[in-house]
Amino acid sequence: MGIAGFLMNVEPRAEDADNPLQWVLMNPVLPDYREFEARFGVQICTGWGMTEIGFPLNASNLPNAQTCGKLSPLYEVRIVDSEGRDLPDGEAGELWIRGKAPFLITQGYLNKPEANAKAWRSGWYATGDILRRDPDGYFYFLDRANDYLRVRGNNVSSLELEGEVRAHPAVAEAAAIAVKAADVPALPGNARASEDEIKIAVQLNGSAPLGEGDLVDYLAERLPRYMVPRFVEFVAELPRTPTGKIRKAGLREAPVNAATWDRLSRSVPAAT
Repeated sequence: MGIAGFLMNVEPRAEDADNPLQWVLMNPVLPDYREFEARFGVQICTGWGMTEIGFPLNASNLPNAQTCGKLSPLYEVRIVDSEGRDLPDGEAGELWIRGKAPFLITQGYLNKPEANAKAWRSGWYATGDILRRDPDGYFYFLDRANDYLRVRGNNVSSLELEGEVRAHPAVAEAAAIAVKAADVPALPGNARASEDEIKIAVQLNGSAPLGEGDLVDYLAERLPRYMVPRFVEFVAELPRTPTGKIRKAGLREAPVNAATWDRLSRSVPAAT
């Protein structure tokens, strides 16, 4: 989407549609993809896949910007809960998949028995991704299973939350994680927490000053109450993998520390 967004931000020209392109693969899809199609004279397609399984979900003539497509007839899938039970259309769960022909998906990881045991469920490959399917057969990617948050009985997509944080003009990047109940400090006069809480680590862009409380108040106007993070931490730079992805494992090592602001006390929590 980076290049597509860059193109949309360039001043329109009369000859924008004078190009040899017919199709553009866009993943994720721009919210204003219809405008992109009209401006450049192309049709947007999208999809979802992994190195291990290929590209089983795809779509053109998109019904909306959120879908990642319908299932290829070469595959079978299930959307399941944490116990491996099938979920109905509309409910979010982990996508399991298998091919209808030999060698459509990986046969396993070489010399990695632990990874194989984690990935395979009675012939189904557990993707580790959370998706939902609508009644028309379109699938929607919501999050990685490790990053999908559950707070007070509500499912929270870290991607959706991070997108709302990044929408603030002073924010450059953000990462949301769950703070496990055991790591949540007790407020004075209260028992230790029994449920997970949400934390966002935020990298500012330097365009304007921003306080933690101001950011949370901004989010509270845009999000359901259960999605508003309790903890906020401003960081100089988010930790990243060698490929440039945000390394959330690093953020989980010390989720509440001396730099972490607590919405409930409107201050940095006391050491415990």
